[in-house]
Amino acid sequence: MVGLAYKDLVAIPPRLKPIPSEVKVNVYNTTYKTGLAKVVADDIAGRGFKVKDVSNDPQRTMQLGTAVIRYGEQGDLAAALLKGHVPEAQLVKDDRLDATLDLVIGNAYTALTPTSEVPPLPARPKQPTPTVARPCT
Repeated sequence: MVGLAYKDLVAIPPRLKPIPSEVKVNVYNTTYKTGLAKVVADDIAGRGFKVKDVSNDPQRTMQLGTAVIRYGEQGDLAAALLKGHVPEAQLVKDDRLDATLDLVIGNAYTALTPTSEVPPLPARPKQPTPTVARPCT
């Protein structure tokens, strides 16, 4: 019998860093530049991110910097990935329960980081090929 203090019953697998196609992003404009959220949304979609909502910031904030990336506890790795594409973006953790990100565009935004300067995607470990074994007879 294993007691309650036993901690190594099942190893917790390491979290995989996401790739852009696994990251859902809302893009919000806080500037006076009409249509900027749509332009940025198209740009990040072109880099493989999944764009969800595109509009003015529902929190009605005014960002003076380049951008803010809002994320919840489950979105920390996705936020770090997106930050590599948005120069000088600030990461702001909130209490959301999913991994969706909010990319909030500020007045200092000019363009995404050139693709040649974006950190490379992490190598993913190969998953073992599942095998089927015959039951003992």
